[in-house]
Amino acid sequence: MDHHCPWINNCVGHRNFKYYLQFLFYVVISALYLSLLMIVSFYQLLCSPKPKIHMNQPWYPQVFIGSIVAFVMGLLMAYFCYEVLNEEFEAIEYNQGHVDSE
Repeated sequence: MDHHCPWINNCVGHRNFKYYLQFLFYVVISALYLSLLMIVSFYQLLCSPKPKIHMNQPWYPQVFIGSIVAFVMGLLMAYFCYEVLNEEFEAIEYNQGHVDSE
């Protein structure tokens, strides 16, 4: 019906379209949850009661940068999957797949 999705390694058609939409929805929710957790982690790193103890640890720079990168990646992934999900709902609304509309 629509296209081949490399994420699920399968073609998206009438029989598995519901599962594809569920997959996209859960990816958006998971990516937003990841971003929320990274905000909390970043806040705890900055506002700990004894910041000097944490900042002198050898793992601190990696965790600090990792929490920022994970936050940005989570937001970008959520936005990308939201846009794909929105396109799929438009395909349902107009009853026409992306291949047919071109």
